[in-house]
Amino acid sequence: MSSFREALREVSVRHGGRPAPHRRAQIVMIAEDLQLPEGGQKINDRDYDAIAARVASRLADGGRLTANEARDGAWCLWETQTRLAASEMTLLPFLEQLFQLRRKAAVRSLALSYLYSFRPNLPGLDAVAGTLANLVELAGRPFDALQRDYAIFDPSKGPRRVAEEAKNSQTPPSGLLQSLGLNALSVRAGFAEACAGQALRLLADEAQLAALERLSFVKAIALDEKDELFFPSHGPQVANALLLPFAANQPSEEICDRYLDLLIGLFGDPRTNEGRWVNMPEAAEIARRWLTRQALRQFLDVVDAVAPDAMWSYRRTFWEAVYDRKLIQTAWVVFDSAGVAEARRRFGSKVQFGRFEKGGSIQSGHSVLLLRIGRAVVAEWSHSGMCRLWKDADREGAPVLYRRSYAADELRWPTQYQAEFEQRHYPHSGPGAWQHKVANAIFDAVGARIPQEEYL
Repeated sequence: MSSFREALREVSVRHGGRPAPHRRAQIVMIAEDLQLPEGGQKINDRDYDAIAARVASRLADGGRLTANEARDGAWCLWETQTRLAASEMTLLPFLEQLFQLRRKAAVRSLALSYLYSFRPNLPGLDAVAGTLANLVELAGRPFDALQRDYAIFDPSKGPRRVAEEAKNSQTPPSGLLQSLGLNALSVRAGFAEACAGQALRLLADEAQLAALERLSFVKAIALDEKDELFFPSHGPQVANALLLPFAANQPSEEICDRYLDLLIGLFGDPRTNEGRWVNMPEAAEIARRWLTRQALRQFLDVVDAVAPDAMWSYRRTFWEAVYDRKLIQTAWVVFDSAGVAEARRRFGSKVQFGRFEKGGSIQSGHSVLLLRIGRAVVAEWSHSGMCRLWKDADREGAPVLYRRSYAADELRWPTQYQAEFEQRHYPHSGPGAWQHKVANAIFDAVGARIPQEEYL
């Protein structure tokens, strides 16, 4: 056995990992995407499944490959029914013969096959990468420069180096690779996927990028023109890249709204779709915090727009003081049809809230703000409605947050569990002001005091 094959076997055994599940290739469909000058592209009228079977049989019998078989066989390592890279009995002699043939077209085909199929722990990936690293001068442009500058034929280093340059230049990795000469590399190719994942991880640790630039860059890396993920597996990295840098400092309300509209469109509302956020718990917590603030604004801003009233300045001051004291754990708003339309206009098409069932005893523009404060739940009604507080949110019959529809009366007088506290929003000042009474009710329920100077 040659020293070259021994080296390949050592790399394959050391780094091969668990074989990836077979993925049926679409060889003909991707041929045009991967064309490069100077040879190496797939030929779109060839039956690569048949070629893979023939090359595997030839190698098993100890036969020698022609230059054309080496070139075509490079496309049969991972994406055909017979995967040449799945077994050392075919991969090692194939790479040894390709190395000995030293044909430029075959080496370029191998390089493009590697880049297209690239996935961590792909069987034989390190052995193929090692062969390409040794033949990169023969492969020529752009592979020689990409290997020199970014180590693309090192599976552990290459994606990170490309990602670092992409982050520094604020260029999506796929666009960067194309600008460096890989005009054939599809945005959905495996190597571009790995680089994009690394770039998103780097962004999650980068706190200096301006919020709107971050949003634009993340979308360019990970989303298509319909704002759908290029790679579903990148969902957690997208959420982390957008939200983790704001763990301590929340951006402006307008920016939060834009971020939330995108994130809810991708993953749903973390308050009602927890399962879709399970792999990004820190990002989910930040999103819930932003949504709590947004729900408070929905209630105050939307009701002010559909039913303006002088009392809203007092209510806004009071409930924002409660929020600033970090007493509101989560919030949910229930709107009628007029409020729904205004909320969509102000906060985006993806915003989530509850709705009143038809036929209930409500005025036009009526809404309710449901708040979880410690163990208590509060229902703050708009218009001339009352503020009601139930001390045990977990008790059967207490108002439940996050439902899609509500009967009006269940938020006023639930039959199983009546509110322990009710208060009309009048008067606004003096020793008998409603704010004092609600603040005292919250203190009685959860033991947290809100200073008067913060809400009057």
